[in-house]
Amino acid sequence: MKKLIFTTAVFLTILSTFSCTKIIYNANDHMARYKTKQDIVKDFGLPAEKRSGEGIEEWLYTYGTVTTRTHLGNSTDNNASATSINVTQFNQYDSYVKFTLDGNGNVLKWESRGVDLAIRAKAPVRTVLYGLFWIGAIIVFAIAASRV
Repeated sequence: MKKLIFTTAVFLTILSTFSCTKIIYNANDHMARYKTKQDIVKDFGLPAEKRSGEGIEEWLYTYGTVTTRTHLGNSTDNNASATSINVTQFNQYDSYVKFTLDGNGNVLKWESRGVDLAIRAKAPVRTVLYGLFWIGAIIVFAIAASRV
């Protein structure tokens, strides 16, 4: 029993040290940085698919597999693509980011599905505290198990 408790506590300690991050910018704050086409292209590259009409242009960046294909073409990896596919209707993807731009190239809105757009940073203090917590838990369990 002592070995099981000790092994479990060690495993949880190691696991907890890999997941300690903090959010610097949430998705809305991060995406608010993109005001123009140039801002988008600088960070995202060219879109996988583009759609134009009624004074607006929509850019779709894909991050997953096609769930419903509405046109023929190779549009599975937008970042590796040197060109965008002009479409009248977007394919359906399980993960994507879509920007809507006005006629002057300004971002009107964005939407995403299945993509974590938050910007995170490592949290070394939190990692150390979690590690110390689990080490303390190991000691408490070891003492409790030795008295049983």
